[in-house]
Amino acid sequence: MSFVHAPMPVKPGRNADQLQKDAYKEAKKKSRISCVGAKLVGSLRQRLNELGSASRHLLVSFDGGYTNREVIQNLPAHTTFIGRVRKDAKIYDPPADQPDTGRRRLYGEPKLTPDQIRTSDQVSWQKVKAFAAGKEHEFKLKVVENVKWKPAGGHQLLKLIIISPLGYRLAKGANLLYRKPAFLITNDLKLPLQTLLQAYVWRWEIEVNFREQKTLMGCGQAQVRNQHSAEGVPKFVTAVYSLLLLAAEHCSRQNDPPVQMLQRAKWYPEKENSRWTTGDICNRFRAEYYSKAIGVSFDGFMNKRYRKQNHLKLLNPALSAMISIRT
Repeated sequence: MSFVHAPMPVKPGRNADQLQKDAYKEAKKKSRISCVGAKLVGSLRQRLNELGSASRHLLVSFDGGYTNREVIQNLPAHTTFIGRVRKDAKIYDPPADQPDTGRRRLYGEPKLTPDQIRTSDQVSWQKVKAFAAGKEHEFKLKVVENVKWKPAGGHQLLKLIIISPLGYRLAKGANLLYRKPAFLITNDLKLPLQTLLQAYVWRWEIEVNFREQKTLMGCGQAQVRNQHSAEGVPKFVTAVYSLLLLAAEHCSRQNDPPVQMLQRAKWYPEKENSRWTTGDICNRFRAEYYSKAIGVSFDGFMNKRYRKQNHLKLLNPALSAMISIRT
């Protein structure tokens, strides 16, 4: 994971001259998040080349905020992008013929929008499997080859991928609900469809990573004003988060004795062979920390034998109340 400090420039005051205002507008353009993202992809490609992996293909997955002209037209060589586009994006066929005189045509006739293609019968659905959320799912896709999109440039052929929404239930026996469809474009026309789909699905883990760092670890909430501190705090929190996950992975692979997490709440679904959540790991860390501090083991805390007893028959109800409040 890479953190790049990308603050917006300070806006000049009302008494600033025209030269200062022009400089501010130019610095604001260079500080756009899409511009910073394009430079980051270029530096990653350069780093791979320096390490002797110039022939290795780099595959990057973007959301809608980075699927634009600034990023796509500045991608380095040997780089495949997968980006999300709007459902009403204007896509075109390649030009069928060229005029005898005048400027050469870059775009042909406009095609249906991605959402119109999803609901039409012109393109049939394909079934592709990909791993997500702890198991393998079967996705329904529509693929349109050799299309053009103006933000990507007129000289680049693209592939449009439409993902049908998956059905899910909030509880066993509840009504079947559906998520929103996804519309993707990529510049790689030869890469297998399953590889492209899996790369995009894996991006969801990155979104969960950011969410947990912001909500559970407090990344970005530190009240610092110094520039070096503002740059260093997210990196430090990310390092702590990584060490926490690595420690949990190391403990999960231990078989003698196996490390168990604390009992979850009744409303939390218990699934067989489900991985530990970050909340479970934090609760286990607190229990071990308190155990060392007060000299009491919490390995049997909140098991079924204790839950069948009332508070008068517990070995130490004060400890149970303390951990219940803290977790």
